[in-house]
Amino acid sequence: MLKKLLKELNLTDKYLIPIILMFISSIVIFFASLELSIDSLKIARDGSVSGNLGCDLGGFLSCSSVMSHPTAEMFGFPNSFLGLVSAGIMITFAVALLMKVKFPRLFMFMAQIGYFGGVIYAFILFYISVTAIHFLCPWCLSVQVTTLIAFFMLLRINILEANLYLNKSMSNKLKSFCNKGYDLMLMVAILVLFLSVIIINYL
Repeated sequence: MLKKLLKELNLTDKYLIPIILMFISSIVIFFASLELSIDSLKIARDGSVSGNLGCDLGGFLSCSSVMSHPTAEMFGFPNSFLGLVSAGIMITFAVALLMKVKFPRLFMFMAQIGYFGGVIYAFILFYISVTAIHFLCPWCLSVQVTTLIAFFMLLRINILEANLYLNKSMSNKLKSFCNKGYDLMLMVAILVLFLSVIIINYL
């Protein structure tokens, strides 16, 4: 059975690792959002649980401080609820790709826009945490990091498959960019910058 599964997955497929990373990232986002949703319900029930949540680790790591801030409900409900819905869609999408489902070009393009929106939203929340709240939420950080990874993995697939509706010249340049691994280097550079901001502001 395992041999059949591995054969179906095709371990030589150049997109296998990006898709697996998309899947793992989506799972992390789902469970982090689930934990945050549970904590938000605790806050709603008790009024305040400052310092009493499992991810209140001391110092600058405090979920309750972040979740008690008005921006924790930017659309009138906890941000984590949006994460739960998004993660469910992302998991389904990643599994479908893993099973070799071929989506239309327009669908892949729209998915990329959706992932980009997720990255922007995640980093707006990170910016607010650093500049306004002055505390960081470990679960939120895991969502922000994995959202970025999922975005870059899908971007790699879409560039190599020419799904972004770019002109031929630009498409070829970006394909060369990805084939040389520069897209992965850019992702790592952003993650390093992300870490540097934390170190400079809190350590």
